[in-house]
Amino acid sequence: NLASSPVRRLHSHKFLEMGLCLEGSGIFMYGDRISSFSKGDAAVFPAEMPHYSKSSPKVQIKWGFIFFDPAKFLSPACDRPEILSNSYMSNASFPCIFKARKIPKICALLKKVFESNKKRDLYFKTEIKLLILQAFILMSRSCEFRGENKKSKSAEKNFSAIERISPALNYISNNYTKRIKVLNLAKLCGVSIETLRRLFRKGLGRPPENYVQN
Repeated sequence: NLASSPVRRLHSHKFLEMGLCLEGSGIFMYGDRISSFSKGDAAVFPAEMPHYSKSSPKVQIKWGFIFFDPAKFLSPACDRPEILSNSYMSNASFPCIFKARKIPKICALLKKVFESNKKRDLYFKTEIKLLILQAFILMSRSCEFRGENKKSKSAEKNFSAIERISPALNYISNNYTKRIKVLNLAKLCGVSIETLRRLFRKGLGRPPENYVQN
């Protein structure tokens, strides 16, 4: 599935998501990390990873997205299932945001994907699959597979905690210039302050007070 749209709220998908920034600049918040992006940069989020983008002041952002199950979509063209694994993308070494100036090859491949989908020449679907597979090969080479299963299970628990505090994270993203009270964040999530602190530590590795200050 190919789509083009802005991203406004913390969300996740049942399928892997690959995206290319078509316009603007801003920041992406995902897991316990925040990364900047600009036009031409790429993003890759494994299934169920909560993420959210915010544009730079007075700047409109536009992303193109691809949503798919790598195993079903690419298995016929790939004889190495570990390349299509969703687990190594949950590894802390996986960047999720690929900057065009630092990792141009992956960004260029995704750009070609959207160009091919727009032109729709003969055999364009096969071309898109091959381009995405090339991107997967490059991504898998950049990550360590050692201990990925253990890290993947830990990451799944973290994602669950982040989903529960997503109302607070959305509020912080839209009101970071204002004074934010932890009590109000707890109310937004429908939990006590103690539970909110526990969820923040589990999902982001720090209490809400430290997250707001940063």
